Amino acid sequence: MEGSQEDADMEENVVARTKALLSSFMEDPNDSARASEVLSKAAALFEQEELVFRASNPDIFAREREQFPVMEMLAIIVQNESMLSTLFTAVEQRRDAVLQTAAARFLVAAAPGLSCLPSLQQSLFMELLTQDSMEEKLSQWVASEELPMCSYGAGLLSLALLDDQCADEIVRKGLVPNMFKRLSGIVWEDKSIMQAPGVKESESEPSNDWELTGKMLLEREKNHLVQCLRVLMSYKECL
Repeated sequence: MEGSQEDADMEENVVARTKALLSSFMEDPNDSARASEVLSKAAALFEQEELVFRASNPDIFAREREQFPVMEMLAIIVQNESMLSTLFTAVEQRRDAVLQTAAARFLVAAAPGLSCLPSLQQSLFMELLTQDSMEEKLSQWVASEELPMCSYGAGLLSLALLDDQCADEIVRKGLVPNMFKRLSGIVWEDKSIMQAPGVKESESEPSNDWELTGKMLLEREKNHLVQCLRVLMSYKECL
């Protein structure tokens, strides 16, 4: 019984922390320094709890999150009608790269759960993710091969590709060979990738619990690219 109560307390704590962080972000989403920090912290919590869920079900598109804290954390996002649009606005803006990066990381962390929510909430997320301006940015980030946005771009693209029109556009732009090349370079630790800005410059350990090193970002990018290619293979089989 003590163990069960301790687990319940930990789950309540992570949900409460997430709620406090996202409330802080929404109070003033244009306060770059504060917004970037709270979104990065919230992203780390989502990443942590999504891993807890995946330990029981590795399928990224599984809907059985109801028994896990990550579902309550997702509810915090969808209960605020303007939060998703505010997050996407932060990702699409160009004036503040730090805030853009933090918002992109947060969306990547929450995206698997958001893409599996009930139809109305899911459709809002997918509508924002696959709007023309967002698709264009995702394509640019993935093609740029510049961390951290190429990693986060691949993460968001892996969900956007569930939309056939988006998949059509990515194939038409010829990005698939680039994805294979980038994935191969990461797997085989190509010197041009491992010594690129954003990787070599951040080899030291992060100074806190929510920062990511370049190598961490590359590992995530590898997983995102694998997921992109899997979705594209399924799309091709449906043609």
